[in-house]
Amino acid sequence: MSLRNRIFAAGYDPLTARWQRRRCAELRRKLLANAEGLRRPLLGSRTALAVAAITALGGLLRFATLGRQSYWYDEAVTVGLVREPLLHMIRLSAGTESTPPLYYVVGWAWTKLFGTSEVGLRSLSAIFGTLAIPAAFAAGRELVSARAGLLAAALTAASPFLVWYSQEARAYSLLVLLGAVSVALCGRALKRPTRGVLSLWAASAALALWTEYFALFLVAAEAAVLASSRRRRRLATLPFAGVGLAAVAVFPLAYHQANTSLNDWIGRIPLRIRLESAARWLVVGPFSTAHVWWTIGGVIVLGLGAVLLLSTRRERRSAALAAGLGGASFLLPLIPATLGSDYFLFRNVIAAWVPFAIALGAGLATEAPLRPWLRAVSVCAAVALVVLSTTISIKVTSGRHYARQDWRGVARCLNSTGRPRAILVSPAHERAALKLYLPSVEEVRHAGRTSAELDVIGQPASAFDPPLHLPRMLVPAGASCSDSIPVFRYRSPRAVSLRPPQRDVALLYDPEAP
Repeated sequence: MSLRNRIFAAGYDPLTARWQRRRCAELRRKLLANAEGLRRPLLGSRTALAVAAITALGGLLRFATLGRQSYWYDEAVTVGLVREPLLHMIRLSAGTESTPPLYYVVGWAWTKLFGTSEVGLRSLSAIFGTLAIPAAFAAGRELVSARAGLLAAALTAASPFLVWYSQEARAYSLLVLLGAVSVALCGRALKRPTRGVLSLWAASAALALWTEYFALFLVAAEAAVLASSRRRRRLATLPFAGVGLAAVAVFPLAYHQANTSLNDWIGRIPLRIRLESAARWLVVGPFSTAHVWWTIGGVIVLGLGAVLLLSTRRERRSAALAAGLGGASFLLPLIPATLGSDYFLFRNVIAAWVPFAIALGAGLATEAPLRPWLRAVSVCAAVALVVLSTTISIKVTSGRHYARQDWRGVARCLNSTGRPRAILVSPAHERAALKLYLPSVEEVRHAGRTSAELDVIGQPASAFDPPLHLPRMLVPAGASCSDSIPVFRYRSPRAVSLRPPQRDVALLYDPEAP
């Protein structure tokens, strides 16, 4: 009897055994999938709690000291705009601002509920900045992993750069939020492209373009990535068209504002200094010490080393994508700078921050299997970065050395004399901030106003080029009580006639004594 006949005689069927093995393997896969499904809600709930805790801590950093500092000039312009009727505000912003009107429209509606005090108006930016934290998590999760998203959210919450602009009544915090949302939707569309996801991406991109013109560089980079696949190009035809229409619609306003010379001062600053300032702000915000460049260099080396040495191949590809999006937001504005339209400034490239944080998270929060000591080193490095950023943010937002110009303190100082006075403000546009805290002042445009006291804000009369020629009876009476803005006082035994100076100086008169 052959071997095969002996096997069949023994009751063994090879075909049946093979089917049984396949069946067992299939049941094993289902059991593992069910077990993973049972664990996933627990892991998901833990991740959600972590994101909620990080968001709460980031919100605390932003809201705790929201009203500590007074408005400065840029914010004073915002306050002046949102106090106008809506249509007049939109028309006025075209000549007095260099950004699209979306933030001002939202701010106008916000102030109708919460007023134009420092806390009332800045709370809108603080909310945008707080919402950017879970948006950064979503962007990191879609591009890399949930771990990378958590680290990106923690760095976003603690960033001195983002905390600073979450406490300023300007459009930059909204730009960070919309930029992070667009990155998250771009990452989702790369993995699961649908018309719905691409339409949401187009909506966030269009809103970002109507918030800040520099969003164009991030949006263009995302569109190039999405268009790299034929299937995505076919699905994204209408979304791309929508983003294009939004860009075309805002272009006439951008062209008009570019010709108002409001930002010509940017090009007069050497580009090298602006690049150094942008690098510093991305890492430590307004904080500046002798060791700041060591800190910046250490973060860059740490991020590159972690991505190259610790992460998996997929994480390296995702980190390269995130770094590419951030690099496009940061470096592409240098192209128009070389062509004569030089508006490169650290705050204009703030949308690059979240993609850079995601790239860093891909290395330090890698899902690759590491040796215990190496995992401990990466975790300690990530924690150290978050703690350092939090410490700097607290120092910046609560200290006096990194405060905005204190026009509230200047107004207090001027009111301390108890007498009517004339006020010279240099440069002239800064009078907008002073008028917020001294609403009784009147602008002197013609000769004939008399005063026995003159306060010069900004610099003493002798420091002007050429020096201011004050009436002879006005003699120096000492410097003021303001810390951040110098005020120099001049007095006369009797009232003297004042004439508006022919230079970039505003002459104001305050007839009211406190």
